[in-house]
Amino acid sequence: MKKLNQKLLRRINQCIALILSILGIVACNKPFEDDTLCMYGVPLEKFQISGRVENKLGKGISNIKISSTHQEPLDTTNSDGSFNFSIYEPGPFEIDLVFQDIDSTENGYYKTKTIYYSSGTNDLIVTLEEQEQDKQEE
Repeated sequence: MKKLNQKLLRRINQCIALILSILGIVACNKPFEDDTLCMYGVPLEKFQISGRVENKLGKGISNIKISSTHQEPLDTTNSDGSFNFSIYEPGPFEIDLVFQDIDSTENGYYKTKTIYYSSGTNDLIVTLEEQEQDKQEE
């Protein structure tokens, strides 16, 4: 009898989750790494982040990895240093974006830079400083 009740509750939960997803309401199934409470039933908004990474002369830098301090890599700059990616959040947010040179040999050596980003900021221009080859960041 107890097993039957568990199966019934599991089916009801699946039906509720299906209905909520059809309505555009999402749920997360794991806690965030920074101890933020998991928000159940909160619709997410799509935020577009775009910009360009360049050197001090204004030339675009390719192959710069863009990530945040609490998420996996978000994007990599293209051949002219441009990037464009989306983040889904329940509302306006702030985040630290980390820009890291991942190929060094092709475009020179650049220091990793972290910037504070607030939603609503458009067309970021991030300038990276060159670093000497013998002082590479590990």
